[in-house]
Amino acid sequence: MNQVTIPLDLVIESMNDISWSLLDLIKNKPGLNFFEIRKEMNKSQEKCYKELSRLEGGVLIKSNRHVLHQRVINYQITEYGQIALERYKKSILDI
Repeated sequence: MNQVTIPLDLVIESMNDISWSLLDLIKNKPGLNFFEIRKEMNKSQEKCYKELSRLEGGVLIKSNRHVLHQRVINYQITEYGQIALERYKKSILDI
């Protein structure tokens, strides 16, 4: 299998305010499922799926199926996501 390497700066540039809020939410509440995220974010189903896909595509979060309920997917931040979030927060403080 071919491995693709994407620079973190490119991933960060593609993020928007909703992406950052969602990443911060998942960092602070690891293991949330889609319905919990949608409730916390107060966004449409389509918007939540789009942002989760953006974060997962950038390897900033990972998803796992719930052990007992295979239809439920839980999300947690990755190490890559932690680094991106720290850089983002630092850039805001530097402004």
